[in-house]
Amino acid sequence: MKKSYIIFLAFLMTLFLLGCSLVNQEYAAKQLVVQYKTSLYNIENYNKAYPDSSSDPEGFFKSLENYKKYFTEEGYNQFIFKKTAIIPLEACAKGKHTLKVTNIRFDKVSEEKNKLILDYTVSLKAIYTSGEKTTEEKSQAILVKENNEWKICNDWFYINDLFQEDLNSLT
Repeated sequence: MKKSYIIFLAFLMTLFLLGCSLVNQEYAAKQLVVQYKTSLYNIENYNKAYPDSSSDPEGFFKSLENYKKYFTEEGYNQFIFKKTAIIPLEACAKGKHTLKVTNIRFDKVSEEKNKLILDYTVSLKAIYTSGEKTTEEKSQAILVKENNEWKICNDWFYINDLFQEDLNSLT
């Protein structure tokens, strides 16, 4: 009887540790997304925010290398190809405002084989000289393990109304 009790306790401890490991993995993936989006969207100076890629293409692409740490190679190539970093920079420059992430809420977390899929909402505040505007952006990131670390292999988002207004405004 005592032996079966010990086996049962060992089984429960294994389940507990496995559960904690999954929670820690999910937490690490979420933190990566928070760091990436905060780095992408916190723009403090719109005058210097939008890099002129035509006059200094080498310097422009070198500045984007800071984002490599968040992505798989394929994910980084998509990030560059889709010009993801340019959208908030150009919106701030054209709209003449700074931008700040005020919250990132994870709406849904799913697992598929070796992938973690995070649906999330980014709350943003644009600060103009005449006031402030807030908006939200719906996004989804797909992360995979690479060298025992989570990396983003795909990040998609809807261009929010604020960015649309700024990108369509005349300068």
